[in-house]
Amino acid sequence: MEASSGERPPQAKTGLGWATRGAYNSPMTQEAQELLQKALTLTDNERAELAGNLIFSLDATIDPDVDAAWQEEVVRRLHEVQSGKVGTISWEEVQQKGRTLLHELSPLNKERRRSHTTCGD
Repeated sequence: MEASSGERPPQAKTGLGWATRGAYNSPMTQEAQELLQKALTLTDNERAELAGNLIFSLDATIDPDVDAAWQEEVVRRLHEVQSGKVGTISWEEVQQKGRTLLHELSPLNKERRRSHTTCGD
């Protein structure tokens, strides 16, 4: 669990995890790795703001139809929650489900599952 101050726990600051192993993206340049190292020392809010700005920079074109469609989607979802048609789940549950999915989808776990299924053949 993360500290309420927005600071990252010490164990999260010590390594880059999947980001530098190329599990998701192609290998980063040394400069990008250094920037990532610095970014990982930021608070949660600072990292979120930085991530949002980086993502925004990838798509400079704004499609008004997409914005309108998202507004409609937000209103539709709000009505579904308010009417009781759908329920909500806590942030903690979302985080746990995300961790579980990432764990299940990690290349290392896929290899382990594959080796377990082929061992009995």
